[in-house]
Amino acid sequence: MLSFLFVFFIAIFAFANAFFILGFNKLTLEGDNYAGRNFVLAVIYSYWQALGQWETGGFKQPNEIFISILWLLNTIISLIILLNLVIALMGDTFDKVNESASKVEIQEKAVMICKNEFCFSWWIFFWWARYILVISPETASSGAGEWDGKVNQLKTYIENS
Repeated sequence: MLSFLFVFFIAIFAFANAFFILGFNKLTLEGDNYAGRNFVLAVIYSYWQALGQWETGGFKQPNEIFISILWLLNTIISLIILLNLVIALMGDTFDKVNESASKVEIQEKAVMICKNEFCFSWWIFFWWARYILVISPETASSGAGEWDGKVNQLKTYIENS
């Protein structure tokens, strides 16, 4: 996750630098740069563009086409990095939940058996039975079709080697 944030902030700083430098080509009466008067404001401008504030009103200058292409690249690249960050977070969370799923499933079955054991008296219903009821845990098969997650794949690889 930190690697995605690192790449995201490198992209933000790179685009902020480009917008800050190209913004000085626009000479107005107030002397304003559309990306801000200093580099910190240019970083904030680039960050807001990555989050979806699409303000392109200050692009009217000799390099308008180049700045528009740069703005489009900033928007697309930043969105791709942020979406990859969300996917990585969701994948890690899914791996953690999937790792403990079998333990929780067996625990929940045991709790259900304990709760339902007192609902009826089995010796009244099965007094005539000539067999013993046996409850055993179900073992999971290592099916190749199921996705076990990265953590379980690494554990299996380490155990087999």
